Amino acid sequence: MESSEKYVDLAETLGQLKIHAPQSFEEFCTMFFGFNFIDFDNHFRLSDIIVKQKEFMSVPVFRGKFIAELLLWGPDTCTPIYDHHKFDMRIKVLKGLLTEVLYRENENFIEYDGVFTSLPGHVFPQKEYGIHSMINGSGGSSVSLHLYNTTDFVVSDFRLFDTALRKVIKLSGNSDSYTWYQADSLTDEVVKTQLE
Repeated sequence: MESSEKYVDLAETLGQLKIHAPQSFEEFCTMFFGFNFIDFDNHFRLSDIIVKQKEFMSVPVFRGKFIAELLLWGPDTCTPIYDHHKFDMRIKVLKGLLTEVLYRENENFIEYDGVFTSLPGHVFPQKEYGIHSMINGSGGSSVSLHLYNTTDFVVSDFRLFDTALRKVIKLSGNSDSYTWYQADSLTDEVVKTQLE
């Protein structure tokens, strides 16, 4: 018996996106969530890329109104604590193990609010991403697919939490990305300082 489902190639999908953009972010997510690590590895040769310990690398997949990128996580890599709750995005683990540590604001600064771990094939729960950090807990490398809806994307809404100094830092409106390694994108404006 022949399957009624048609196999769709990643290269074919990327080609289609250049011609016809999806009408909704959900349609865009559906297009990409059908692919796994092997599909992306075959197209981008991810297995040939070595990411050092405590570092990660971004591999652009598609840029437009909606963005798709792969994050390659080296061993022991984690993000700082950050907040992008106003962004519509989805994350799917393709290889390894990623843990999201959740936080909430309180009268003093922030506090632990829970943890969620994803294995390959899992999509982090669809919700408003609040204050959190991401940790590669696999012991080796991990790979995740990140999909962003940029229609209401305001980089200055991104907040970074410095737990050592107990400061919340915002990105400037001139930032073209929200990577925490782009020091010149940070503003001098400290949203909240609690040093007492």
